[in-house]
Amino acid sequence: MTSTPAMAYIEMVRSPALEMGTYLLTAWTATCNSPEANSTWDWIKVILFSPCCQHVLISSLHLVFVALLALYSITRLVAVRQTRSSSVQQNGVGKTSPSEIHISSIYRIQVACIALVMLFQWFVAIWRVIHAARYGWFHVPAHELVFSLSQALAWSVFAAIVCRQKRFCATLHSKLLRAWWIMTFLLSLLALYTSIVRYLNHDPRDVHLWIDDIVSIGMFPVVVLLVLVAMVGRTGISVEDSDLFESLVGFDASIPEDGAVAGVTEFASASFISKAMWLWLNPLLKRGNSKVLELKDIPLLAPEDRAELLYSKFIVNFESQPAPASVRTALLQTFWPQILFTAFLSVSKLSVMYVGPILITQFVSNVAGNELFSCEGLVLVVILFAAKLVEVLSAHHFNFYTQKLGMVVRSSLITAMYRKGLRLSSFSRQTHSAVQIARYMSVDAQRISDLMLQIHHLWALPLQVAVGLIILHAVIGISCLGGILMIFFILFLSFNLAKFHRGYQGNIMRLKNIRMTITTEVLNNMKILKLQAWEDIFKRKIEEIRNSERKWLAKFMYVLAINVFLLWLSPIAFSTATFALCVLLKVPLTSAKVFTAISTFRIMQEPLRLFPQALVTISQAIDSFDRLDNYMCSGEVDPSAVEELPLGGKFDVEIENGNFKWDPASDRPTLKDVNVKVKHGTFVAIVGMVGSGKSAVLSAVLGEMTKLSGSVKVRGRTAYVGQSAWIENATIKDNILFGRELDKARYEETIRTCSLTQDLARMNLGDETEVVDRGIHLPIDLKQRIQLARAVYQDADVYVLDDVFSSIDAHNSSVLFKECIMGALGKKTVLLVTHQMEFLRGADLILVLRNGEIVQSGKYNELSEAGTDFQTLLAAQKEVKVVFEMKEREEALVVVDCTTLSKQTSHNAELTKSPSTEKNLDKKALGGSGRMIIKTLHLKHDSKTVFRKAKASFIDDEQRATGQVSLGVDLLHAMKAFKGFHVFVLLVLQTCWQGLQIASDYWLAHSTAYPTNFQPAQFITMYFELVFGSGFFILLMSLFTAFAGLMTAQSFFDSLLNCIMRAPMAFFDRTPSGRILSRFATDQSNVDFLVPILAGTVLCQGFQAFGILVVVVQVTWQMIFVIVPLAYVYVLLQRYYVATSRELTRIDGTTKASIIVHFSDTISGLATIRAFCQQPRFATVNMERVDASLRTAFHNNAANEWLGFHLEMIGTVVLATSALFMVTVGRNFIDPELVGLSLSYGLALNGYLYGIAYLAFQLENNMVSVERINKYCGITSEAPPVIEDSRPAENWPTQGSIQFHRLQLRYDVDTPLVLKDVSFNIKGGEKVGVVGSGKSSLIQALFRLVEPSNGCIMIDKLDTRQIGLKDLRTKFGIIPQDPTLFEGTVRSNIDPMHEHTDPEIWEVLEKCQLAETIKVKNDKLDSVVVENGDNWSVGQRQLLWLGRALLKKAKILVLDEPTTVLDTLTDSIMQDIIRAEFAKSTVITIARRIPRVMDADKVLVFDSGVLKEFDAPSRLLEQPDSLFAAVIREYSEHSKCEE
Repeated sequence: MTSTPAMAYIEMVRSPALEMGTYLLTAWTATCNSPEANSTWDWIKVILFSPCCQHVLISSLHLVFVALLALYSITRLVAVRQTRSSSVQQNGVGKTSPSEIHISSIYRIQVACIALVMLFQWFVAIWRVIHAARYGWFHVPAHELVFSLSQALAWSVFAAIVCRQKRFCATLHSKLLRAWWIMTFLLSLLALYTSIVRYLNHDPRDVHLWIDDIVSIGMFPVVVLLVLVAMVGRTGISVEDSDLFESLVGFDASIPEDGAVAGVTEFASASFISKAMWLWLNPLLKRGNSKVLELKDIPLLAPEDRAELLYSKFIVNFESQPAPASVRTALLQTFWPQILFTAFLSVSKLSVMYVGPILITQFVSNVAGNELFSCEGLVLVVILFAAKLVEVLSAHHFNFYTQKLGMVVRSSLITAMYRKGLRLSSFSRQTHSAVQIARYMSVDAQRISDLMLQIHHLWALPLQVAVGLIILHAVIGISCLGGILMIFFILFLSFNLAKFHRGYQGNIMRLKNIRMTITTEVLNNMKILKLQAWEDIFKRKIEEIRNSERKWLAKFMYVLAINVFLLWLSPIAFSTATFALCVLLKVPLTSAKVFTAISTFRIMQEPLRLFPQALVTISQAIDSFDRLDNYMCSGEVDPSAVEELPLGGKFDVEIENGNFKWDPASDRPTLKDVNVKVKHGTFVAIVGMVGSGKSAVLSAVLGEMTKLSGSVKVRGRTAYVGQSAWIENATIKDNILFGRELDKARYEETIRTCSLTQDLARMNLGDETEVVDRGIHLPIDLKQRIQLARAVYQDADVYVLDDVFSSIDAHNSSVLFKECIMGALGKKTVLLVTHQMEFLRGADLILVLRNGEIVQSGKYNELSEAGTDFQTLLAAQKEVKVVFEMKEREEALVVVDCTTLSKQTSHNAELTKSPSTEKNLDKKALGGSGRMIIKTLHLKHDSKTVFRKAKASFIDDEQRATGQVSLGVDLLHAMKAFKGFHVFVLLVLQTCWQGLQIASDYWLAHSTAYPTNFQPAQFITMYFELVFGSGFFILLMSLFTAFAGLMTAQSFFDSLLNCIMRAPMAFFDRTPSGRILSRFATDQSNVDFLVPILAGTVLCQGFQAFGILVVVVQVTWQMIFVIVPLAYVYVLLQRYYVATSRELTRIDGTTKASIIVHFSDTISGLATIRAFCQQPRFATVNMERVDASLRTAFHNNAANEWLGFHLEMIGTVVLATSALFMVTVGRNFIDPELVGLSLSYGLALNGYLYGIAYLAFQLENNMVSVERINKYCGITSEAPPVIEDSRPAENWPTQGSIQFHRLQLRYDVDTPLVLKDVSFNIKGGEKVGVVGSGKSSLIQALFRLVEPSNGCIMIDKLDTRQIGLKDLRTKFGIIPQDPTLFEGTVRSNIDPMHEHTDPEIWEVLEKCQLAETIKVKNDKLDSVVVENGDNWSVGQRQLLWLGRALLKKAKILVLDEPTTVLDTLTDSIMQDIIRAEFAKSTVITIARRIPRVMDADKVLVFDSGVLKEFDAPSRLLEQPDSLFAAVIREYSEHSKCEE
């Protein structure tokens, strides 16, 4: 009895064991019986491709690697623990702190993917075991069970190893694991190929083979990821020093790294599901729908995506390379994990994109009643839905992450280029101008950013075509050769067209750069153009360049139209060629085969469109890489050129045996044998003729020149004030502080010292007034005093001042010299370049330069007695003093009697009759000597300046557009050309195209429905006719779209150019030039290219989507109940998205522009920034702006993909629902041939739904350009240039007499008068000086830059209001204070209208003392003048302006203190030339140097726009209480004090 339970137990165990043994023998033998093999190749095919042998092979290899890796892991574990134990004993350090480990996204993706596959493999294995246990072991093939268990075990090992890598801080994968992953990839390729072949051949299979095939396809993207990781070798884990990491990130240590803190993007801490479905973006979208977004509403980037950390990584990789370093190599080393991950997403998309076409045959068969197994239809629908879901996710995450990759690449490049710009040498800045570097940042950085997407297309698109060809071969056999040949033919055409495109685009960009350079010069110097009446000249230049640009643009657009034609034609061309060959080879065609092929053709359409574009983008990126390599390796300022030492030595500035030059390649040094030693507290004045090298000495002290030999030492901090004022785009207060903390007492003292108190008092916001466009609309003297205040406030030790008084009037110059140079800076070391010889007596040391050498040095008395150069410079100054002494003697000898008074009264009778004069010439108000009043007179600025300063800021901010672009803008664009008729034509063409395309597909369906009635000749003939008609309308549509777009764009350009060139000067005073330039650059480019392309594409895709829905509803009418609610959801999603994305796009444009504006601002003030050692602060501002731009672009890209995902899911639902109807209720009423038609159309629906929404939104954004251009097309024009019925005589004016009669002038309707009842007469040939506040307004009234509110100006008794502006202004000559040269040559600058011969030009150059300078140049008159004339000194530029005036020989000449930047000797010579050459002309001189009006026939004295005095200087000096006399006495006393 006791043995019975034991026997029962043994029997219970023995029975399953025997059954299992029998199962293993019989099941294995039964399922592994292979066909006969007669050769080695047959045996190889059996082993590789039969399910049993293949599974045995895979299982065996996995088990071998498991064993090897287990052994390897054990040995490594022991070694690591021993190492850690030793480390703890020696250093007390345990395992690495988590804060020291940086986990990249590539590691997290590995873990997630491996874990998912592992769980799925275990699920399959457990299911098979349960299935065998429930239904019997013989129901499950043994090799299937072993295969599943081995796969599950292998992926479990993968998961365990990868998860443990974080604990052990493994930065590299083991070689054994990498080999295993590579082997797994090869085995997966084998299994995937076998699965596809089985499916295409319709091999009978059981459910286990179905499961194996699904597993093979599903895990293949993960295997691809693993093999890519294996080839790189890195795990994605990096161990960082925590302190270093925090400093690189620039993130507060209190902020957690997961980004969960408020203000950081939700993406940084989002879960896997949240990232996959873009749920993390919902808070921002919700906020965008509740309010108009601003920059502060957009979350910050994650720390690892910020500019500082990205730049740090990039620059380390760039600088670690041997010279010459490569930008592309540094980018690859920095961003390889992101490139790898995006490659994995591309493979994921590719692995499922052909599932839909492959399933069409099964769907047709299923609807026809041929089921392979029960519920096959439902399984097909599930597979189709799952495949489309994976495709949608993969596609949009691929787009998002490639855009994110491009974004961080652009951030790294822009930051690196900006930092490089801060270090550029002066010579390199000539090679790489500010405009060029801005183009590197905007164009080249963007092209390289775009490369991150296109680089994957280079390998993925050919692979996509190859897979499509395999499918076609499996469906229709050798007949696919016709489609293949057509593919290669279209690719051949596309490649050749792409070559043309690249050439055309290069020419367009070249001409556009030339056009924008000219336009920039025009806008920056519009006042000069209007004064000289050169608008038509430069307008013709712009139009000529635009016409050339337009020719290339037309070629580009028409070739693009051909490309579009080939793109849309390609699917029907493929199908026509393929089906024609099928008919020729008598290959049977069914509706299933036909629509499988057509769906495959449509997918293959994408490579044909993208591959040529990818090649063009890559080619452009290569050129961009070359330019950036050249820029990043260009010369920098030598940090060792100046030895910076702490304060305390004997000499603050010391130059020994210094030889310097600007151009490193030049044979002639700019400065030779310079030896200077300056003690602390010494005031050094540097003088010399124009071009002698004065400014070069200062540049050598600052380290801006190339040092050939010698040494330069500077002790203490340096401050610099340049000759041309540089004002930062900030408040006046920020300009003065310039990065320093506010010390209120010192700040107020600086304001007082630099004579800024009254200027700031006139501004509503005081020193908080915002300055834009680098202060282009500020008076020159005010800008100079602001930058002088900047230097004074810094409390530096050494002050380097480059002719700071040249643009300041005599009184303020005297005040500033006393208060600032001799006062506030009295104990500082000062190096001052000056032409004001009256300041030299206060200098401790004077350096006299000639031809780049110091020819004299010493104190004033020493040099004046030594003769030579310095005495020559003093000669002109002494002549002026003699004039003053004579005038003073005359004043002392005057006997005022009745006769004298009577004559004086008679002489001034006309003036005293003026109401304004009677009202304002109040002797009591003037007081005794007039000292207090004359100070007010000089301190006040021009009335126009006062008007400008009355504003809260000098330029009103441009309002950022919000909300939807109005329908009126769309109508404006449609009606601009042809009155909108072309829109009607396009609609007709599109309707014909779409109708013929649908008709051709219906013909395919019906003609192949019944093979017995198939008529090959009729089939192919009719199909060809329909396809040909469709293609013909496609071609017409493309060409006509291009033609209409070109005509519309040119119409907008002509209107914009005409309105801008005819706009009044007040418009340019109120509007920054950059704002106008954006219309000519970005906005015009959008109207040229994007608007017509987007409009045509939206129209095409809209018709295509509508056609698809019509076909789907026609086949399955029940879909109307699904489509209607989904259409409502579609509209809601689009509106929900647009509200946020519209504002993100607008903010993105603003933040991108701010980067370029800040960089241009930096480059123009680079010498100042470096002198003040402010590079770190400006670099920080640049990174803040880059981060602001990137965070906007990041969330905007995410919003685009959010929309794409949701809209394509609607398409997926429509497709799956349609398929579900067909396999369930459609068998009774749907023709099987229409199933393929409906599915082939439905598969394309996703792309069209997203494309319409996205492109329509892009079109709306670009229509803003139309709105912006049209805004400036409505500017009120100034008076006409020519009035045909009222033209003056050719020789007018003959006398040059000028009469102002009760003239009143205001700058705007609601502003006060700036000239008040001004009346005076100037006889022909008189020389008149103008002083006081109102002089500039007087000149603007004379040239009619501002039209008078009342009164008139008569010239030779002709009212200037009665003639055209061109007729008026061409008769005047003017030499402005600010010398402006245009890019070109010496000839084009001195004679812009090409009216004079070379001898005439050389004659005036001789008179201007420029002939010798130009003769030594190789190109003589054709010598280059670069942008703004920067390769010529300021003095030389002014001399060229004198040459212009001498050539013109006008009867009326206006001089706006043209010689302030010249040395005293040259100034005196120029005054003699002007007196001689214009002896018979009327000359009006705006005087800031008081001596310049002493030899005038009369002087106009203004005060706040009121004419106070008008008489000869001698008569005004006779009047004790005269304002003019008070000025002269003050100047005379000042000169005597200086002596």
